[in-house]
Amino acid sequence: MSGLPQKTQHEFGRSILKKELSVLDSDGDITVVDMDKEGAIDANKLHSKNRPTPWHGWRIKGLPVFTIVRGHIQMRDGEPIGKPIGRFIRPDPK
Repeated sequence: MSGLPQKTQHEFGRSILKKELSVLDSDGDITVVDMDKEGAIDANKLHSKNRPTPWHGWRIKGLPVFTIVRGHIQMRDGEPIGKPIGRFIRPDPK
């Protein structure tokens, strides 16, 4: 994250800690990444409302294997499974 201003990096990190690690009973969402798996970014395979990406066609090493959201596997091998169950957590305005 070296391209982000220091304050933004700090706020991002604090947000991750708030959601993932710091609070008892937090939801503990996690994505497991296979750091040896290789592939290419394909804008047509992105599961997002906003498809355009400057990274289309980039070769990458390290791909997500699965994502767990509140104890439920929601993505496996790049494909969503199950119904969306994520919750938006507003950033702390401090």
